[in-house]
Amino acid sequence: MRQGFVAMDELWLICDARTSRATKNRIVSNILSKSRKRGLTIAFTAQVMSSIDTRVRKICDFLSYPILNPDETIVKAAIFRGGKARTGSYMKTIYFLAPVIMSCYDTNFEVNMEEESKTPMLFTFQESKESEPEFFEKWEDADKRGEEYWTKNKILLKGIM
Repeated sequence: MRQGFVAMDELWLICDARTSRATKNRIVSNILSKSRKRGLTIAFTAQVMSSIDTRVRKICDFLSYPILNPDETIVKAAIFRGGKARTGSYMKTIYFLAPVIMSCYDTNFEVNMEEESKTPMLFTFQESKESEPEFFEKWEDADKRGEEYWTKNKILLKGIM
């Protein structure tokens, strides 16, 4: 993978600290370690940061801890430099509207990441959780589709971003 933005939900499913020798773990670690040289920005989520392989945690540029307010409308995200929240690495806190992010995915959807799967990996683009996903065999095609979407909708995003 080269140039672009990749978002991965629950990275520990494919890069588990307890299975550091697994083939898929090595492949993902390899992609992540070369991401800077390839112009690739990677964002991921994990319930517990220690569940992510140590090599991945060490190459993180920053770590964010999001906290929802009680009515789940606003997110407060504390941002730390590096892959570990510690004194002296605090950068800043940002706030954003939760519905903007929550409209992009279904928190109850489960992805099957079993290593035994023989299904070829496809790249996915989905405008919203209500729309049908589009699948691509090459990341370049998915990236082009994403760029078309953002270009078409940039006027709508001015008030959000």
